[in-house]
Amino acid sequence: MLPGEKMRSFALLCLVTTIIEEAVLTAVLLWLLPYFGISIPFWPFVVLVLSWAAWKDRLCVPGLSFYHINLDGALQQLILSIYNAG
Repeated sequence: MLPGEKMRSFALLCLVTTIIEEAVLTAVLLWLLPYFGISIPFWPFVVLVLSWAAWKDRLCVPGLSFYHINLDGALQQLILSIYNAG
């Protein structure tokens, strides 16, 4: 876990970036897509906005790492699956 001051600034950064991303997503869905003749019904719009916010909040949990992928393990699994299939 992050200590006090860093944790507050991290939480503030996550909150601000989520609000900005939601505003951009809403602007694109409500103004840009209809400009090109693409309209999205209300419920898919709501689901898309809420799922984006939920995913973003999940990424802002300290200690959870979604970006660090063990490529050696993934490569080994891929090679083993190809070898075992043949």
